[in-house]
Amino acid sequence: MNKIIYLDVARSIDTVRPAERKIFFDILPSRNYQVFALLKGQVKKKQKENIIQIDCSSNTILGYNKKIYQTVNSLLKEHEIGYIVVRNNVWLGLLALLFRNIGNTKKIFIRAFPSELLRIHNSWENNFFKKSLSFMKNTVLLKISYYIMKRFDVIFARSKKFAQEITVKINRTVYPLPMGFDSNWVVDKRKKENYNNALDLDDNIIIGYIGAIDQGRNIQFILNIFKGIFAIDGYNIKGLIVTEGSLEEKKSLELLLSELGLKDNLRIIGPYEYTEMPNIISIMTATISPIPPIASYIVSSPTKTVESIGLGVPVIGNGEIDDQRYIIENSKCGVVVDYKIDSFIKGIKELLNNNEIQKKSVKGKKFILEHRNYEVIADYFEEIILNES
Repeated sequence: MNKIIYLDVARSIDTVRPAERKIFFDILPSRNYQVFALLKGQVKKKQKENIIQIDCSSNTILGYNKKIYQTVNSLLKEHEIGYIVVRNNVWLGLLALLFRNIGNTKKIFIRAFPSELLRIHNSWENNFFKKSLSFMKNTVLLKISYYIMKRFDVIFARSKKFAQEITVKINRTVYPLPMGFDSNWVVDKRKKENYNNALDLDDNIIIGYIGAIDQGRNIQFILNIFKGIFAIDGYNIKGLIVTEGSLEEKKSLELLLSELGLKDNLRIIGPYEYTEMPNIISIMTATISPIPPIASYIVSSPTKTVESIGLGVPVIGNGEIDDQRYIIENSKCGVVVDYKIDSFIKGIKELLNNNEIQKKSVKGKKFILEHRNYEVIADYFEEIILNES
């Protein structure tokens, strides 16, 4: 049996990000891998076969890192561990370089998102001192991340473009590990109908946006897209914003809806359990995915674009995001546009006037199941780590 130590700052397996949760706590355990999950929270429910969650939470950062260090060293001593996997966290990565008795255990680093670049971008609205401090701090963190990744045996990044960029920076091969689609997702027709009735959607065309509603996602831009969509002649269009945003963010958004005269046509809903999302997404005619084309997002892998198309729901998304453009163009289930309000509105018109949404839906499902099904991604992950062993 192959054994993996998985390190993440998540508080439970349920809060591990979808890609890693599916691969390490569903697919690999079913393939005779045993996974030791060292997380930041208590074990609250019965654990699945081949998964052992260990609570490494502490009231202090020092206490947390000490628990991680001691627990990993103990596991390395007691078990023949094949792999130590660190997800994205620089400090866990640095700690992994200090483990004793590591022997032939391979260290794997998953670089999921360049949060340092996002923090630098978001700091530009601050005064000069705060902006400079953020730039210096996060530039140092980026350099540390490159230093750490160079010393791992296998490195994955969230998208092909991100992998290529890191490869250039550290002169090491970095492999893409993109967001995928959970093939166990099934639409419950009864629940779908219940949501449709509860939201009073009738026979309208439903355009959805699924994601964050903070200023980092340029929510005003998204609302102006909806405003233009509702003005398209010849269609009864309603909009849904599905979000896990905070109560404060939702209240601010409701005020914006009133100011823009959108309250009658656009509803804010969520959050929903992960298992309910297929029923929510499937009531939509199409979704929009306007992702700001800044450095941190350009190299991202858009979860909701993959999930929407996997359910046969076309996506209108901006092509500046490399992985999003690839998915939409190759699945033929949506329209690639520029990051401009008029471009998104034009994309929706093109989709609605095409009269081939059903054909696009079939093509989209087929492409995602063949290329972005998490089983396929797990196959690729296994192939890489076995070849590197």
